[in-house]
Amino acid sequence: MVLVMGLHQSNTYITPPGFPPNTAKHHRSHIIALVQRALKESNLSYKDIDCLAYTKGPGMGPPLKSVAVTVRMLSQLWNKPIVAVNLA
Repeated sequence: MVLVMGLHQSNTYITPPGFPPNTAKHHRSHIIALVQRALKESNLSYKDIDCLAYTKGPGMGPPLKSVAVTVRMLSQLWNKPIVAVNLA
């Protein structure tokens, strides 16, 4: 099962140039709610998900790390494999 989470404008954050910590903070404060909403809107459970994919890079380190940590946590909780994706 593939669940693609689309971003709505209210879930995005445009950081000032050269300052990724604010973006990482934004990601950390919204990602769990975004995952919950995506599951709810798709009428799926975490049990329906085969694996978790996330963007490994390229990109700003702090936001990428925030998402990687969250995916690792969900992987452990849900017993799902992880797929790291490189967008280059």
